Amino acid sequence: MLINHYPYAVTRLLFRYRKGSDFHNEEKFVEWLRHAAVNAVEIDRELLGLSESTNDSFFNKLFKE
Repeated sequence: MLINHYPYAVTRLLFRYRKGSDFHNEEKFVEWLRHAAVNAVEIDRELLGLSESTNDSFFNKLFKE
């Protein structure tokens, strides 16, 4: 079985390495975040302290009043 069959484990690793955690490690966090994106693992961006990118999209910036 591949690691992408374990979304819970990926989510827990992201939570462990996030900013503000006792085990904060930016390099590992980015690596697991990339892994989640490649393997379509759904993550709770708010729980991880990541901002939603939809508000700052290219089109929103382009057509900003």
